[in-house]
Amino acid sequence: MQGTFKKLFILSLSVNLLLIFFIVKFNRNEEEIHAKAPDYLQNKIYMMRTSLFDVYPTKQANVVMLGDSITQAVDWRELLERNDVVNRGIRGDITEGMLNRLHYIYKLKPKMVFLMGGINDIRSNETAPEEIARNHRKIVTELIDRQIKPVITSTLYVSSSERKHKKINQKVDELNNMLKKLATENEVPFIDLNSKLANGHTLDQKYTIDGVHLMGNAYQIWGEQISEELKRAAGSGTLAEETLAHKYNFPICFKH
Repeated sequence: MQGTFKKLFILSLSVNLLLIFFIVKFNRNEEEIHAKAPDYLQNKIYMMRTSLFDVYPTKQANVVMLGDSITQAVDWRELLERNDVVNRGIRGDITEGMLNRLHYIYKLKPKMVFLMGGINDIRSNETAPEEIARNHRKIVTELIDRQIKPVITSTLYVSSSERKHKKINQKVDELNNMLKKLATENEVPFIDLNSKLANGHTLDQKYTIDGVHLMGNAYQIWGEQISEELKRAAGSGTLAEETLAHKYNFPICFKH
């Protein structure tokens, strides 16, 4: 009887140890898979927003806004008073993520894409400016190859309220110098938004809610810069003249 009990005990222990081995191995493999996943795919907002891009009914938009949360936060149609603009900003996105979702841009058959990115690469991932600039270059090259005109917008400074703002803004300066050169080499516009919103080498506190994200007064200035580029594009034939009309698909009421 004792021998039988002993055998059952050893068998049970062996089975449990084997089960534990496979569980640990499976979990380790799962961790390895997740560890190998690109950083942008670990952003749940990225997954949610791109799933929306799959189901949105818009077939064509002349102008696409490509960026992170700073781009996503505003209604560009209202701000620019145009109905041919689509927002493709994603909160938390990095330039690698923008590069890997360009197919969502192509399906809209745009004439122009306004690109801003890089601050999440620097703040969260501590990516080198050179690598961020390489991602910008790949995006710009792909857009040009598809006869889409890119407009590069400077990566914004953070304000002095942001932790490590001096270190961050030093990298922003390094990156923007590369982006200016990229724009010159490819003969595409560069909007130096820091020259409008900065106080020295930091984002002016009056334009930001939290040291990174923008208030309406900042978007108003940014919108004016974009509108100037759109006018120039219409003059050069990149955009049809009629797209400059302030057309809406819904009634507008003005308060006097």
